[in-house]
Amino acid sequence: MGQTKKAIYKIDNGVDFDTIHLQTDVEQILSNIDLSKIDYNGFVKLNKDLILQFRICTNRGSFGRYDFPIVFPNRCISIQATASDPNNAAATITSVNKNNFDLQITQLNSSGYASAFVWAIGC
Repeated sequence: MGQTKKAIYKIDNGVDFDTIHLQTDVEQILSNIDLSKIDYNGFVKLNKDLILQFRICTNRGSFGRYDFPIVFPNRCISIQATASDPNNAAATITSVNKNNFDLQITQLNSSGYASAFVWAIGC
């Protein structure tokens, strides 16, 4: 076996916080990922419950609603958007649920289309 990763996560369940203890060998995680099938929009299931999703979103100055590549069975735990050109655009997630998210991409120095790369983690 290779290197073992240990992590403790506190997740808000709406009432209080659940604690999740993860201890996983890196090889266990990577053995589930077929890198040849990863595209600009997709997802990776890690072990049984954890799902990473990613996609590229493009819009013109206003917000857009984007579906996740697959619906999270329970919920989206965390989501992050990064503008493709951070010197010329800003990306902001305005709402999220297990099916989709709203994204505002704001052009800072010019007009036209801007894009953002979005990562989400859920279960």
